[in-house]
Amino acid sequence: MAKRTRRTHTPAFKAKVAIAAIKGDIATGFKLLPRRWVVERTFAWLGRCRRLAKDWEKSITSAEAWINVAHIRLTTRRLSRYCFKS
Repeated sequence: MAKRTRRTHTPAFKAKVAIAAIKGDIATGFKLLPRRWVVERTFAWLGRCRRLAKDWEKSITSAEAWINVAHIRLTTRRLSRYCFKS
């Protein structure tokens, strides 16, 4: 269970910053987003890489490097289909 802090102990209160919560438009039902499937497909391709299935990396740069390695691997496999046809 999370520890509850008093409002006077929060960083926003100490910095004397006013925080306002603004309620946005409430979407009703399911709305299909354009080209969403492209993003979902890319995440599915990256999900096949065992190293990327879980966040093991300690730094953002190494995580980004592994994503680039996964994309390079995926691209070379796809290009090899067209270059080395039997």
